[in-house]
Amino acid sequence: MANVCDNDLFISGPEKELRYIYLSIKNQDDDLINEFPFLKKGIYYGIMNHDAVDGELHNPIHLNIASKWNPPLEGVEELSRQYPTLEFKMTFIEEGVNLYGWALFKDGTGQVVDQTAYEFHVENNEDIAETLQWIRDTSPDEIVEELANDDLEEENSFFSYPFSVLQKDLIEKMPRDLLPLLLTYPWETEAMALLKEKLTKEE
Repeated sequence: MANVCDNDLFISGPEKELRYIYLSIKNQDDDLINEFPFLKKGIYYGIMNHDAVDGELHNPIHLNIASKWNPPLEGVEELSRQYPTLEFKMTFIEEGVNLYGWALFKDGTGQVVDQTAYEFHVENNEDIAETLQWIRDTSPDEIVEELANDDLEEENSFFSYPFSVLQKDLIEKMPRDLLPLLLTYPWETEAMALLKEKLTKEE
């Protein structure tokens, strides 16, 4: 089975044109789906959040789309060409090949920006952004206490992806005298290297 690329497509613009494409997607218009199969309501691929086009119209329309291997960027670009008054923004992530980024298209033109896992999650994940701000605002002693209570099995643990992308920020914040307390944790490779570098560095 192909790797799944997780995409979030946001379509915004004037209500008349937005409603037109919304109804075409909702009704699974044959011409639309044949040309843009990623807009088909799917089980494994296509639109995953069916409720986004089964209820009321929202601006922007938010579609969570699963695709094989890569984001359907060429299709979204063509879609923007056919609906020139609408704006199409897509974020995409495929962790297996470290593929992260976003694209923005309008009237057949736009840009695609590749990102690191860190950049992607800080920019697009509210929980990650809030946790990063917490690291910046919290005293080192409080951080050590939080780590002592960290349930390594929890999804929001600093040692579980995607929160683990913040490990280097956390270690960077810590003064040298507290670093020995952190050595027993299962840090990722780059974070552990930073910890050891700070620990051995002469003051």
